[in-house]
Amino acid sequence: MRFDGKVALISGGGSGVGRATAIAFAQRGAKVAVVDVNGESAGKTMAEIEATGGTAIAIVADLAVAGEVDAMAARTMNVFGRLDILHNNAYGSRPTAQQSGVTLLAELDQARWDHAIKIGLTAVMQAIKAVVPIMQKQGGGTIVNTSSIAGLFADAGTAAYNTVKAGVINLTRAVALEYARDGMRGELCLPGRDRHAIVAKCADRRRLRGSDQGGDSDETDWPSRRDCQRRAVSGVRPGLVRDWRDHRG
Repeated sequence: MRFDGKVALISGGGSGVGRATAIAFAQRGAKVAVVDVNGESAGKTMAEIEATGGTAIAIVADLAVAGEVDAMAARTMNVFGRLDILHNNAYGSRPTAQQSGVTLLAELDQARWDHAIKIGLTAVMQAIKAVVPIMQKQGGGTIVNTSSIAGLFADAGTAAYNTVKAGVINLTRAVALEYARDGMRGELCLPGRDRHAIVAKCADRRRLRGSDQGGDSDETDWPSRRDCQRRAVSGVRPGLVRDWRDHRG
Protein backbone atom coordinates (compact mmCIF):
# COMPACT_ATOMS: atom_id res chain seq x y z
CA MET A 1 0.00 0.00 0.00
CA ARG A 2 1.36 3.39 -1.02
CA PHE A 3 0.57 6.88 0.33
CA ASP A 4 2.15 9.05 -2.34
CA GLY A 5 0.73 12.57 -2.17
CA LYS A 6 -0.73 11.98 1.31
CA VAL A 7 0.24 13.73 4.53
CA ALA A 8 0.32 11.97 7.90
CA LEU A 9 0.55 13.62 11.31
CA ILE A 10 1.95 11.29 13.97
CA SER A 11 1.86 12.35 17.62
CA GLY A 12 4.43 10.75 19.88
CA GLY A 13 6.57 10.24 16.79
CA GLY A 14 9.88 10.85 18.48
CA SER A 15 10.32 7.40 20.00
CA GLY A 16 9.00 3.86 20.30
CA VAL A 17 6.03 2.77 18.24
CA GLY A 18 5.32 6.34 17.11
CA ARG A 19 8.78 6.67 15.62
CA ALA A 20 8.50 3.31 13.86
CA THR A 21 5.08 4.26 12.50
CA ALA A 22 6.27 7.64 11.20
CA ILE A 23 9.12 5.92 9.36
CA ALA A 24 6.75 3.28 7.99
CA PHE A 25 4.41 5.90 6.51
CA ALA A 26 7.35 7.76 4.97
CA GLN A 27 8.67 4.56 3.42
CA ARG A 28 5.30 4.19 1.72
CA GLY A 29 5.46 7.65 0.21
CA ALA A 30 3.64 9.84 2.73
CA LYS A 31 4.91 13.20 3.89
CA VAL A 32 5.07 13.05 7.67
CA ALA A 33 4.66 15.58 10.46
CA VAL A 34 6.50 14.10 13.45
CA VAL A 35 5.07 15.53 16.68
CA ASP A 36 6.65 15.03 20.07
CA VAL A 37 7.04 16.88 23.35
CA ASN A 38 10.77 16.19 23.04
CA GLY A 39 12.10 18.29 20.18
CA GLU A 40 15.37 16.41 19.93
CA SER A 41 13.57 13.09 19.54
CA ALA A 42 11.21 14.49 16.91
CA GLY A 43 14.19 15.90 15.04
CA LYS A 44 15.98 12.54 15.04
CA THR A 45 12.94 10.80 13.54
CA MET A 46 12.68 13.52 10.89
CA ALA A 47 16.38 13.10 10.08
CA GLU A 48 15.98 9.33 9.71
CA ILE A 49 13.12 9.84 7.27
CA GLU A 50 15.01 12.44 5.25
CA ALA A 51 18.14 10.27 5.18
CA THR A 52 16.26 7.66 3.16
CA GLY A 53 14.71 10.15 0.74
CA GLY A 54 11.48 10.85 2.59
CA THR A 55 9.86 14.16 3.48
CA ALA A 56 9.14 15.13 7.07
CA ILE A 57 8.94 18.00 9.51
CA ALA A 58 9.43 17.96 13.27
CA ILE A 59 6.90 19.70 15.50
CA VAL A 60 7.37 20.24 19.22
CA ALA A 61 4.08 20.13 21.10
CA ASP A 62 2.91 19.43 24.63
CA LEU A 63 -0.47 17.80 24.05
CA ALA A 64 -1.54 18.63 27.58
CA VAL A 65 -1.86 22.21 26.30
CA ALA A 66 -4.93 22.67 24.07
CA GLY A 67 -3.38 25.47 22.06
CA GLU A 68 -0.42 23.33 21.11
CA VAL A 69 -2.72 20.58 19.85
CA ASP A 70 -4.36 23.06 17.47
CA ALA A 71 -0.96 24.45 16.51
CA MET A 72 0.40 21.08 15.39
CA ALA A 73 -2.45 20.68 12.90
CA ALA A 74 -2.05 24.28 11.71
CA ARG A 75 1.70 23.84 11.27
CA THR A 76 1.18 20.69 9.21
CA MET A 77 -1.26 22.50 6.94
CA ASN A 78 1.04 25.51 6.58
CA VAL A 79 3.91 23.33 5.39
CA PHE A 80 2.17 20.62 3.36
CA GLY A 81 -1.17 22.17 2.43
CA ARG A 82 -3.23 19.13 3.36
CA LEU A 83 -3.69 16.53 6.09
CA ASP A 84 -4.94 13.07 5.20
CA ILE A 85 -4.00 10.93 8.18
CA LEU A 86 -4.03 11.72 11.89
CA HIS A 87 -2.45 9.16 14.15
CA ASN A 88 -3.09 9.89 17.83
CA ASN A 89 -0.32 7.83 19.37
CA ALA A 90 1.19 10.02 22.10
CA TYR A 91 0.77 9.05 25.73
CA GLY A 92 2.92 9.60 28.76
CA SER A 93 2.24 9.41 32.46
CA ARG A 94 3.75 12.14 34.59
CA PRO A 95 5.06 10.77 37.89
CA THR A 96 4.62 13.10 40.82
CA ALA A 97 7.06 13.67 43.63
CA GLN A 98 5.07 11.16 45.67
CA GLN A 99 4.47 8.46 43.06
CA SER A 100 6.06 6.68 40.14
CA GLY A 101 5.33 3.39 38.41
CA VAL A 102 2.14 1.46 39.13
CA THR A 103 -0.13 2.44 42.01
CA LEU A 104 -3.28 1.02 43.56
CA LEU A 105 -6.38 3.08 42.79
CA ALA A 106 -7.08 4.22 46.35
CA GLU A 107 -3.51 5.52 46.57
CA LEU A 108 -3.48 7.24 43.17
CA ASP A 109 -2.38 10.87 43.24
CA GLN A 110 -5.03 13.21 41.78
CA ALA A 111 -2.44 15.02 39.66
CA ARG A 112 -1.43 11.78 37.95
CA TRP A 113 -5.06 10.93 37.22
CA ASP A 114 -5.76 14.40 35.80
CA HIS A 115 -2.67 14.32 33.61
CA ALA A 116 -3.50 10.86 32.25
CA ILE A 117 -7.01 11.97 31.26
CA LYS A 118 -5.70 15.20 29.74
CA ILE A 119 -2.89 13.71 27.64
CA GLY A 120 -4.47 10.33 26.85
CA LEU A 121 -8.10 11.23 26.16
CA THR A 122 -8.79 14.97 26.09
CA ALA A 123 -5.83 15.65 23.78
CA VAL A 124 -7.03 12.92 21.42
CA MET A 125 -10.46 14.55 21.26
CA GLN A 126 -8.92 17.98 20.67
CA ALA A 127 -6.70 16.68 17.87
CA ILE A 128 -9.71 15.10 16.20
CA LYS A 129 -11.64 18.36 16.46
CA ALA A 130 -8.71 20.19 14.87
CA VAL A 131 -8.47 17.93 11.82
CA VAL A 132 -12.14 17.11 11.11
CA PRO A 133 -12.89 20.41 9.29
CA ILE A 134 -9.72 19.98 7.22
CA MET A 135 -10.61 16.44 6.20
CA GLN A 136 -14.22 17.40 5.47
CA LYS A 137 -13.04 20.06 3.01
CA GLN A 138 -10.68 17.56 1.38
CA GLY A 139 -13.47 15.02 0.98
CA GLY A 140 -12.08 12.45 3.39
CA GLY A 141 -9.32 11.27 5.64
CA THR A 142 -8.41 8.71 8.27
CA ILE A 143 -8.01 9.06 12.02
CA VAL A 144 -6.11 6.25 13.72
CA ASN A 145 -6.12 6.18 17.52
CA THR A 146 -3.83 4.05 19.64
CA SER A 147 -5.64 2.37 22.49
CA SER A 148 -4.38 -0.76 24.24
CA ILE A 149 -5.41 -4.24 25.26
CA ALA A 150 -5.60 -2.62 28.71
CA GLY A 151 -8.63 -0.71 27.42
CA LEU A 152 -10.46 -4.03 27.22
CA PHE A 153 -8.83 -5.99 30.04
CA ALA A 154 -7.62 -3.85 32.93
CA ASP A 155 -4.18 -4.25 34.45
CA ALA A 156 -3.59 -4.02 38.19
CA GLY A 157 -2.04 -0.80 39.39
CA THR A 158 -2.74 1.27 36.25
CA ALA A 159 -6.33 2.45 36.72
CA ALA A 160 -5.83 5.79 34.97
CA TYR A 161 -4.22 4.17 31.93
CA ASN A 162 -6.94 1.50 31.75
CA THR A 163 -9.64 4.17 31.89
CA VAL A 164 -8.03 6.39 29.27
CA LYS A 165 -7.54 3.56 26.80
CA ALA A 166 -11.11 2.33 27.26
CA GLY A 167 -12.30 5.86 26.54
CA VAL A 168 -10.22 6.02 23.35
CA ILE A 169 -12.00 2.92 22.06
CA ASN A 170 -15.46 4.47 22.25
CA LEU A 171 -14.21 7.87 21.08
CA THR A 172 -12.94 6.15 17.92
CA ARG A 173 -16.30 4.47 17.42
CA ALA A 174 -17.97 7.88 17.69
CA VAL A 175 -15.66 9.30 15.01
CA ALA A 176 -16.42 6.41 12.67
CA LEU A 177 -20.18 6.79 13.14
CA GLU A 178 -20.38 10.57 12.96
CA TYR A 179 -18.11 11.25 9.98
CA ALA A 180 -18.48 8.25 7.66
CA ARG A 181 -20.70 10.28 5.33
CA ASP A 182 -17.89 12.81 4.97
CA GLY A 183 -15.57 10.13 3.62
CA MET A 184 -13.70 9.87 6.90
CA ARG A 185 -12.72 6.75 8.79
CA GLY A 186 -12.01 6.15 12.45
CA GLU A 187 -9.60 3.29 13.05
CA LEU A 188 -8.28 1.75 16.22
CA CYS A 189 -5.09 -0.05 17.15
CA LEU A 190 -4.88 -2.06 20.38
CA PRO A 191 -1.28 -3.21 20.82
CA GLY A 192 -0.08 -5.47 23.59
CA ARG A 193 2.72 -4.55 25.93
CA ASP A 194 6.00 -3.04 24.87
CA ARG A 195 8.83 -5.44 25.70
CA HIS A 196 10.96 -2.55 26.99
CA ALA A 197 8.50 -1.75 29.77
CA ILE A 198 7.01 -5.10 30.66
CA VAL A 199 9.62 -6.42 33.07
CA ALA A 200 9.50 -3.39 35.35
CA LYS A 201 5.72 -3.21 35.29
CA CYS A 202 5.24 -6.86 36.15
CA ALA A 203 7.75 -6.61 38.98
CA ASP A 204 5.82 -3.64 40.37
CA ARG A 205 2.56 -5.58 40.19
CA ARG A 206 4.03 -8.51 42.06
CA ARG A 207 5.07 -6.12 44.83
CA LEU A 208 1.55 -4.68 44.93
CA ARG A 209 0.18 -8.19 45.41
CA GLY A 210 2.77 -8.98 48.05
CA SER A 211 4.24 -11.74 45.91
CA ASP A 212 7.95 -12.48 45.76
CA GLN A 213 7.75 -14.99 42.93
CA GLY A 214 10.54 -14.70 40.40
CA GLY A 215 10.43 -14.43 36.64
CA ASP A 216 9.57 -11.62 34.28
CA SER A 217 5.81 -12.05 34.71
CA ASP A 218 3.09 -14.39 35.85
CA GLU A 219 0.03 -15.60 33.98
CA THR A 220 -2.21 -12.95 35.54
CA ASP A 221 0.08 -10.13 34.43
CA TRP A 222 0.76 -11.51 31.00
CA PRO A 223 -1.55 -14.40 30.05
CA SER A 224 -0.33 -14.85 26.47
CA ARG A 225 3.37 -14.45 27.39
CA ARG A 226 3.72 -12.43 24.19
CA ASP A 227 4.83 -8.81 23.97
CA CYS A 228 4.43 -5.95 21.54
CA GLN A 229 6.90 -5.85 18.64
CA ARG A 230 7.27 -2.22 17.54
CA ARG A 231 7.99 -3.11 13.93
CA ALA A 232 4.91 -5.31 13.74
CA VAL A 233 2.65 -2.65 15.23
CA SER A 234 4.06 0.05 12.95
CA GLY A 235 3.15 -2.17 10.01
CA VAL A 236 -0.44 -2.49 11.19
CA ARG A 237 -1.08 1.26 11.29
CA PRO A 238 -0.42 1.97 7.60
CA GLY A 239 -2.60 -1.04 6.84
CA LEU A 240 -5.50 0.65 8.62
CA VAL A 241 -5.32 3.68 6.34
CA ARG A 242 -6.88 3.41 2.93
CA ASP A 243 -9.32 5.37 0.83
CA TRP A 244 -12.84 5.00 2.20
CA ARG A 245 -14.04 4.24 -1.34
CA ASP A 246 -12.24 0.90 -1.12
CA HIS A 247 -15.02 -0.25 1.22
CA ARG A 248 -18.04 0.60 -0.89
CA GLY A 249 -20.06 -2.43 -1.86
